[in-house]
Amino acid sequence: MWIELQSRSVPLLCSFHQTPTDDDVPAQLVRKGMELAPTERYDESIRKFDLALELRLDFPEALYSGGEVYIATGRYEEAIGSYERD
Repeated sequence: MWIELQSRSVPLLCSFHQTPTDDDVPAQLVRKGMELAPTERYDESIRKFDLALELRLDFPEALYSGGEVYIATGRYEEAIGSYERD
């Protein structure tokens, strides 16, 4: 998945290999966050990752994906914080 950001593409490296099940709400939230990021709805994307982390504290996909969106938007300190939580 790629984030289009100011005429350049930035890879969103985290992706699910399988579709989340209906009862796996944290995974659904991460997938939605990953879908929102390329549409430049970055704050909404981050909120989805944060909600996933409220439901599953040890969810590296949410931490990593949030960090990638923070990097893509130039919010480097927040990206570091997201990666360090892992």
